Amino acid sequence: MVLPLSERIRDREDQQTQQGGHSIAGSPGDEETQEAPGIEKIETFEEFKNLFSGGFELLIADFMNARMTFPEKNVFHWEFVPQQCFAYRGMQNIGVIEDYECGVVYRVACWIDSLGIKYTIDPPVGKCMMHAKGTCAGNFLLNLK
Repeated sequence: MVLPLSERIRDREDQQTQQGGHSIAGSPGDEETQEAPGIEKIETFEEFKNLFSGGFELLIADFMNARMTFPEKNVFHWEFVPQQCFAYRGMQNIGVIEDYECGVVYRVACWIDSLGIKYTIDPPVGKCMMHAKGTCAGNFLLNLK
């Protein structure tokens, strides 16, 4: 049986609390964490910002209707055009939006986890915010130099 995203996140948060940190998809040393090929250890916010700015130019297509910004040091902000998130629209189209738990933010969290960076997410991730509130935006609060 596959656990709902909210339960998987809660389980991971419990593990992280016991290990003294927080992330969604693991921490350095977990069997799920892999080194990012060709990327040296990210230690500063500027290094993170440079990596993710370049990465999102390649990975975020216009149809996704997403914007990622860095409004202040150690804050990585995401925002989708209201009612236009590609995942929200897709889940709505196939009739499962009521049960959909955000995989988009989870995937970004996994990328950050793979770099061994500690963070918190505000607001916490769970059911689709676009469906519940009509908008989807939040921040990764990073623990970097």
